[in-house]
Amino acid sequence: MVYSRWPMRSLALLVTVASAVARADDVSPCAAAGGYGEVGLFSFLAHGGPKAFGRLAGGLIVRDCARDIRYRLGATAMASDTALGASAGFGGEAEVDFALQPRLRLGGRASIEVTTTFGHPLLYTVGARLRWHDLVSFGLDGFEYHYVSYEQGVGTRQRSLGVMAGVGVEAQPGIKWSLVGGGVVVATVLVIIAGISASQSYHL
Repeated sequence: MVYSRWPMRSLALLVTVASAVARADDVSPCAAAGGYGEVGLFSFLAHGGPKAFGRLAGGLIVRDCARDIRYRLGATAMASDTALGASAGFGGEAEVDFALQPRLRLGGRASIEVTTTFGHPLLYTVGARLRWHDLVSFGLDGFEYHYVSYEQGVGTRQRSLGVMAGVGVEAQPGIKWSLVGGGVVVATVLVIIAGISASQSYHL
């Protein structure tokens, strides 16, 4: 009779664990950490006129509940067939935002991306994000694009400046993804370091 109780106890334990996992996946405003994913579409307002620019991003959110401040650190993948030329690339982003209203947040964002075209040009952006309901974001970025222009076999270092604006849609899958987001961030940092080294070797 003693051993017959173990199946029921095991079932109760499984139910308890499943309930805890389900609760962990609920993102509350005061969850200490969690993951995020975002897809955005931007248009260049300068540097050759309006052109399309797409970006995927994902990573880790850390929340300061006492001051209602959030910190984002994530990886990005971008594609562009624009005045910058047809290219794709990878990079990282960082953002800090605070609440204007319960469902409206304002933040500052910066990123660096290494493109896959010849010479591995670098794209730097700094800008602002207005986020509504943790679902839709509106962004305005200034960018600086470093590349090498070749003429008659001679490469010269070039720099382009411009502005882009766009909209994004995001999801925050929950705290149990924070470890995944952290792993993505670490891997991205290593990729960026390797890409910058490769870019500088072409620029010299």
